[in-house]
Amino acid sequence: MRRHPHLQPFSREHHRALLCWRALDQQLGGSDVARAKSAAQALSDYANDRFLSHMADEETLLVGLLSDEWQLRLLADHEALRSLLDSVRQKLGAASVDMGELAKLALTWRAHIRWEERHLFPYLEMHASPDKLQLVGDRLRQHVHGEACSMTSRPVTDVPKDG
Repeated sequence: MRRHPHLQPFSREHHRALLCWRALDQQLGGSDVARAKSAAQALSDYANDRFLSHMADEETLLVGLLSDEWQLRLLADHEALRSLLDSVRQKLGAASVDMGELAKLALTWRAHIRWEERHLFPYLEMHASPDKLQLVGDRLRQHVHGEACSMTSRPVTDVPKDG
């Protein structure tokens, strides 16, 4: 299914995130702990560099367009991912690795992205007005291209919730 043009930047980032997930997942099946740790470090670096701000953008730009049920799911998934990433990061910093925790992170990461792509974005495409989606796309493009916009520090207040 072709994604709405104003949601495509989110989908492109999901694709990059799944590539990181796959690298980690492939290493989890083997017996080389050093390679799994290296893949986990790469995923953690990617999350710090890009994916944490991606989640903040989703929260800032999309939550106001969602019903309470969808909001709760999105925010709970993001909190679970942040918590797992923090725990993995701490253990990597201490030069240890918990293969079970890495597997849980990989599974949670993939499941969340699939849920957004298969359920959340189609919901938005069906329920959010074209004007609201355009506003999301415009604000996201400003942020992605580095224009002056501090979307991750404050919520968008002029995107009312769809009823």
